[in-house]
Amino acid sequence: MRLSLIGQALAAVLLLLFTVVAFAGTPPEAADERDEETGNFIDRTHQAWSRRVTALGVMLDRLFGGEDFIPDHSSYIRTRSTLLLREQGSDLEFRLRARVTLPNTERRLSLILESEDDHRFDRAAGPEPAPPALLRSSGDSGFTAGLRYLKELSDAVNLDVDAGVRLRRALPDPFVRVRLGRSFYPGAWEVRPSEELYWREHRGAGARTVLLVQRPLPGPRFFRAVSEYDWVYRERRAYLAHDFIVTHQFDPLHAVQANIGLRGETDTTRLESWFVNIGWRRNVYKNWLFVELRPEVLFERERDFQGEPRLFFTLEAYFGDMPWPKTEG
Repeated sequence: MRLSLIGQALAAVLLLLFTVVAFAGTPPEAADERDEETGNFIDRTHQAWSRRVTALGVMLDRLFGGEDFIPDHSSYIRTRSTLLLREQGSDLEFRLRARVTLPNTERRLSLILESEDDHRFDRAAGPEPAPPALLRSSGDSGFTAGLRYLKELSDAVNLDVDAGVRLRRALPDPFVRVRLGRSFYPGAWEVRPSEELYWREHRGAGARTVLLVQRPLPGPRFFRAVSEYDWVYRERRAYLAHDFIVTHQFDPLHAVQANIGLRGETDTTRLESWFVNIGWRRNVYKNWLFVELRPEVLFERERDFQGEPRLFFTLEAYFGDMPWPKTEG
């Protein structure tokens, strides 16, 4: 590794010397033109890499059924059935999520409909950070209806605002959420911090900070690290999550994903759980029906960190604006 870095440094020095010698005898006008051309080339290369990193991350989010870290304007319906097998028995969960972009709003306003569980049992296996086990509650299941406003403030800055009502145990639970995120592109990396302020009737106000770091790896591989800090004012505590994910893509609709995650909270400043899993996902019919197998080992404090083997089996279908290549059935 050290020799490789030295070699790269020498190559950079030689390139710099060559550039100085090459431009030493040129007229000022020609040098200015070449400087401008070089700057334009560097800018174009940087923009191309930036778009590639972002687009690949969003596509892998869609492939593995997670929420996009960078919101988009597509309209779709997604249905997911997940079977969880473990020593204590099995559980089956069905989820429906729909997003419809409203007309005459410049694709900025969308209607969101979702049947969900905030702390669903398969969330730890997905690309999104999951809250620790102490937050999971069967009474949190419900149905959400709301509006989402999306605004691209610039090529790298996004603003989205959600407002709506969630039905919990047949009782309305209104909510408001505002999130602002910005991407930075140092080299082949994308670094995206985002800040979210929210209020929900049953939970109160809170603030959520997420730091996403990702980049392509050699070959058809992709690395992502996600850190999350969720402060709940009413509880006077914060919940922490860290995920390290590597994805190997065989083709646009077929990939394997390895994930190591840690969960904790600041009330006792201790680790509550951690897990490791490997998910295999691919299309089984054209570009809209997917199957996923994800074995996982979960280590929780309440079980003295004894490993609990689990297996997730997911069948998921997409309908709508999913910008994937068409495949033959």
